[in-house]
Amino acid sequence: MVEPAAAAAAFRTALPVVDIGVDITAEPGRPDPTSAPAALAAIHRAVADVGAGIAAAVVTNPVAKNILYRSGFAEPGHTEYLAKLAQASTGKSDQSTIDTIDSGLVTAYLLGGQPDKGLALAKEVKKRDPSNARIDDAMAGYYNQQASTAMTAGKKDQAVASLEAGALAVPTRAALMYTQAANILAAGTSPDWKKVKAEADKALAVDPNDGHANFLAGVALANSGNKAGAIPLIQKAKANAGSDAKLASDADAALKQLGQKQ
Repeated sequence: MVEPAAAAAAFRTALPVVDIGVDITAEPGRPDPTSAPAALAAIHRAVADVGAGIAAAVVTNPVAKNILYRSGFAEPGHTEYLAKLAQASTGKSDQSTIDTIDSGLVTAYLLGGQPDKGLALAKEVKKRDPSNARIDDAMAGYYNQQASTAMTAGKKDQAVASLEAGALAVPTRAALMYTQAANILAAGTSPDWKKVKAEADKALAVDPNDGHANFLAGVALANSGNKAGAIPLIQKAKANAGSDAKLASDADAALKQLGQKQ
């Protein structure tokens, strides 16, 4: 393992390898999710070294595109990605191109088992471009993945905590994530309806017209014995169901149980 400057001399006796500082669990010929951030970091390092005059050129090998695509990689292949990096490194690129490159790397880090690097880079990109929706999607996907993993392990409280953390980290997705937390708490044989209502209320504080949040808040009140408070919330859920036929149907069924004529 060498630094780029010593690579030429190392070729006489070995194949020089530069440490890019990315942990991986993949084995040769068997890529896994950690392969994505490693591949992208290697490409970034190679382009940076060429730009700094440390290396003379970039020679590419095949990459596991399926792994890259699953991590959110948006380019057809690494050739196109290299073109954008070259533009960015020579200053012949606009900021949106740079943000697109960094957004892909954020997704690769978050879904590749290196969340600290992904969240740190996401913070940098959002500071440059607060409206970057790809970063919001990547971060929301990460917190949803954490919640899903916790649910699979039977850790409901941990799943809710992950979604709450996601709502705070990604305000543009907060209503959805609080609603998902309320859904998790409402599942099972003996839900704590006060907790369900609390999560639904958090969603409604962000978006008072969210159909699912209104429905869950109404159901929570109904199951807590507050029929009068439940009805207007469920009616509002139906009014804001839009094209969601299931939500509209569930609202109708709930209102019927509460004695409301349809």
